[in-house]
Amino acid sequence: MAGGVIVAGANVIVYINGKPYGRCIDFRPTIATPSKEIGGIDVTDLVELAPTVQRTSFTMTIWRTKGDGGIEGMGITPTSSELSRGKYFSVMLLERVTDTVLFEARYCKVESQSWGYATKSLVQGTVSCKALTSNNEVKPFKR
Repeated sequence: MAGGVIVAGANVIVYINGKPYGRCIDFRPTIATPSKEIGGIDVTDLVELAPTVQRTSFTMTIWRTKGDGGIEGMGITPTSSELSRGKYFSVMLLERVTDTVLFEARYCKVESQSWGYATKSLVQGTVSCKALTSNNEVKPFKR
């Protein structure tokens, strides 16, 4: 049995809307595939766990730089006065040594953002998002 090469986080580049985003210091996708419990009449045990829909969410931890405008400045979420004009964005994690797409999500929207302004540290924020579709290197999106 051949051993695989472990992916190093330092070799992963985060792309947002097709452009590298260098201020992302942590990226954590969550892909849930919940099942619906199916029971029967006069049966005490479940008879099936039926598939439903895939739910994709992710969080990004990012550094804030002076004058960047936060995630509104990145263009992935509108300002509060323009919420109805919000657009989807895409995100992709690329392993740069092998040029492999590790994760890709399309039709993403920001759910929340929180920022930490510690007095003796860098300003960093956590951005939580949801996506309509996602894939990885096993079954990548068609280009």
